Amino acid sequence: TSQPKPLQPSEPPHPSGEPTPGVEKTFYTIQAGSFRQRDGAQNLMNILKEKGFTPFITPIKLSDNEIWYRVRIGESLSRQEAEKIAQKIINAGGGNPLILTVK
Repeated sequence: TSQPKPLQPSEPPHPSGEPTPGVEKTFYTIQAGSFRQRDGAQNLMNILKEKGFTPFITPIKLSDNEIWYRVRIGESLSRQEAEKIAQKIINAGGGNPLILTVK
């Protein structure tokens, strides 16, 4: 009797770094802080700039119409890039940043 043939993938795997057709690439951002007052966000942004980061402030309106000011770094980072930057923020004494998926 003959041996069963191993299953073959329907498509050859794509080289790393190339997106798979039909699959959206996921991007990440780092949230260094979230504040009710813009002044608090501005202060953190200035501190992060002094430490060599390029932060920006994003105002977010919550369901109760309250606005919070979020300090973020990067808008389209890979997961690996986001993890590296988050660790640099921690090492620089910048708190405990969150890695968030960009929608």
